[in-house]
Amino acid sequence: MAAELWTLIGGACRAHVTMVGVSVVQVANAVRHTPLPSLASDADAGVGPEDPVKSLDARANPLHVLGGFVGGGQLAWRAAGPTVEIIEPDRGTRKAAWTFGAVLHNIGAEVTSVCGVGKAPLTHVVVGVDLGADRRPRGLVALLSLRSSRVTRAFHFEHKVTNLCMVSGGELTVDSGTLAPELRHWHGLLVVGTAHGTLHLLDLALDLGAGHKVLSDEVSPGTLLAMATPDPQR
Repeated sequence: MAAELWTLIGGACRAHVTMVGVSVVQVANAVRHTPLPSLASDADAGVGPEDPVKSLDARANPLHVLGGFVGGGQLAWRAAGPTVEIIEPDRGTRKAAWTFGAVLHNIGAEVTSVCGVGKAPLTHVVVGVDLGADRRPRGLVALLSLRSSRVTRAFHFEHKVTNLCMVSGGELTVDSGTLAPELRHWHGLLVVGTAHGTLHLLDLALDLGAGHKVLSDEVSPGTLLAMATPDPQR
């Protein structure tokens, strides 16, 4: 399916700044994290290294574990089901974590993608979440502050979010000359891919509160406003 491109502005961040009540933030903080299950070693699984497929099956982990590195290996991330952890790989210590859906009692949420925001040292990560087949809207994009370990931006998408990539304000930034003039002044331009085959450009408004100020969260997600850009062929 051909990808459609839509340009969006976080409305709660730009046009109508809606602050989340302190009580909501406190509730979210109280239930935000569920520890990830430990990963069994080959010895624990009771199989030899000659059969790696059997080794993976023997672990019988009910959650689909994802992981990777951000910031050029500066930090690692691990996700299982709704929980994501950001880890300092040198020391193995957890820098930040969040369990999506916990405050809303949604046990079907699942982290699908993580990307770093900012240059070293990273201050945030953006997390893509599938809220579950029975949820409408189904997709969620959340900005997680590594300093406070809490969600400071959250936006819903109609379809499951599958991939994320920062265009500006991320680990790597494209030449501003390649962007349309309307996009060059945004602070934190994110590409969001969905299972429906659509691509969205989202302004994370990192200039507001340096990205650490809570402007929206899972309980009160930000409003997306569509912004039309002129067709350069016309």
